[in-house]
Order: sequence, then structure tokens, then C-alpha cells
Amino acid sequence: MHDADTERLLRNALGDALRRTWHEMEELGDEDGGSAAIRDAFIRSLRKALAGVYRGPEFAVFGGKPGRNESRSGGVPTGIEGWRRWEYLYDVAVVEVDETSAARATDGQEKRKLRYIKRAVWLIESELSNSGTEVSKAVSKLRIGHSTYKLFLGRASTDHKPEEWRKFIGRLAKGCDGYYLGLLPSYASGRKLELDQWKKHLVEIMLYHCCSDGTTQKGCGVVSATSTQADDEP
Repeated sequence: MHDADTERLLRNALGDALRRTWHEMEELGDEDGGSAAIRDAFIRSLRKALAGVYRGPEFAVFGGKPGRNESRSGGVPTGIEGWRRWEYLYDVAVVEVDETSAARATDGQEKRKLRYIKRAVWLIESELSNSGTEVSKAVSKLRIGHSTYKLFLGRASTDHKPEEWRKFIGRLAKGCDGYYLGLLPSYASGRKLELDQWKKHLVEIMLYHCCSDGTTQKGCGVVSATSTQADDEP
């Protein structure tokens, strides 16, 4: 997939995730709109948005906690049947799956087929604190995983030199191909001005494509809830 197609897919998925987050928050009601509820709704919504793009049986999408009408024991609906998992190592993971014959178990005369992860398409981590240490942990987690694309969602700096924060994250990602960075307001309860942007549906995500040299970051525009809904196939 060309960079322009990947950027369009990601922009659309993030915009869709914001719309889904607002819808879920409205269903919960303002009394449940705390920072933990918003965080869970956003990650869950991002998983659902990407599952809407990677719809084929050859894909599985993990991520987030069960929603109000989702059964915890069954595992994520867009995952791998029988795994009974919601997250798989990362906040959100889009993977390609395959199947092989079991070593022993059979269905009648035929060996039972078991599904497994063939490769990772997207690995996504988020850390919306202002701590460089916590951000370095999250980015490092992406570095040690192999995938076609990676996305780190971090807090948009409110410092007078926000580019220094962005360059810091770029240095952490140096050497990674297919790496994208999204900066957005924190939903932490201690950041009232930023938390209010979530509650008022005013969140925007500044998206960047990070080149492997770690210092060059191409701006991919600003994503909001009014961004075009995803309609591209991977």
C-alpha cells in the first residue's frame, strides 16, 4: 500500500474512532464520563473502527476492554475464535491470520484446523501522560514488535516549544519503518482543559508520518470527528 493510501486509511479510522467515542459517551451519560471511561471508550472505538476496514476472514483485530453489551468470557468479537482474548500484547493490534492442522485433535477423521497469527499489520500503543519515561516505555514496546505499520498515540504538548516533544518521540522511533505518530489531548482527570475537549467532542488528532531517520516527520494533517468516514480497503 502506498503512503498516501495508508495515511488516508489511518485518518479515516481515527476520525471514525472519535465519532464512535462520542456516541458511546452519550449513551453512558455525563455521570460516567470520567477519564477511565473515556480512555476505554476511545481504545474500544479505535479497535471497532479498524475492524470495519480489515473485515475479511483473513484478519483479526484485538484491543480494548469489553463494552456494555459485549461478553467478557467470549473474547473480542473481531479476534480469533476460541482465543477468548480482548487485548493481544498491544492497545490495539490488527493481524493477518492463517490456519494449520492440529498436532493431535481431530474432527471425526480429519485433523482439526487451528488458526494462528501469520503477521501483524498494525500495532498501536497509547500513552497520554506528560512523562518522558512512560512515553519511552510505550514506544519501546512498539519497537520490539514486528509489523507493517505502527502507530503511537501521545499527548499533544502544551509547552511553548511543542516541536521538542515531537522530536523526542521521533528519536525514540528512529529506525522504524511504517511508523505514525498521533498527538491529541489527554483524557487524564488532572488535565481539566484537555478533559473538557473530550467531553465537549472537540478533540483533534495531529497526525505525522515518522521517517526512519528519527528526525524527519511529515505532517499528515489534523483528524477530527468530522473527518471522512473510512471507506478504503487494505
